[in-house]
Parts: sequence; C-alpha cells; structure tokens
Amino acid sequence: MAEIILDQTTAVADGSCKEYTLTVNGQAVDVFIVHYRGEFFAYRNLCPHTGISLNWQPDQFLDVPQQHIQCSTHGALFRIEDGYCEWGPCRGQSLTPFTLEQRDGQLILIA
Repeated sequence: MAEIILDQTTAVADGSCKEYTLTVNGQAVDVFIVHYRGEFFAYRNLCPHTGISLNWQPDQFLDVPQQHIQCSTHGALFRIEDGYCEWGPCRGQSLTPFTLEQRDGQLILIA
C-alpha cells in the first residue's frame, strides 16, 4: 500500500470538495475529497453507472442542499458518508472509496 499526501486539512473547507489526479500503481486516478460535518471522505471520481466523472465543474460534487454527492450527468444521489447511491440509474451501487487519514494537519490517501 502506498501513502499519498494530498493536501493540508485546511485546504478543503467544511461543506466543500476538492479533486485530485493521482498516480496509483502507474495509472492516473481521479479522486475527490468531501469535507462534511467535520469529517473527510475520499472517493474515485467515477460514476458506477456510466464510468464518467461526477462533478459539475471543478471541485463541484454536491447537490444544491449539500446533502449528497450528485452525478452531473444523470442526477444520481450518493450518500456522502459511504458513497451508496440512494437515487438514480445506479441505485444500490456505490462509489469506490479510498481510505483517508489525517496526520499532523495533512490528508493522506492510502492506495
């Protein structure tokens, strides 16, 4: 397993997201972080329904009330806490999560 330092915890404000392109095992992987109610969550930026990126614009992954991750193409809604799709064409599927740790004020992705 590799540890990848993404950013400082202060770089992602509570209620917001930030995307990164990383190299994992020699392949480019698009990842995004959600800072929600004081916790951080990391997912692959890939819709399980179509295999496309989820975001509307750079760093924009949440629906208007900021209660779900929303796919920009079909409007599927995913729970922030576990990436489970509650509504849309991929209902019952989940986003691919990554383990994310906080150490010394840094966000570290375990891949």
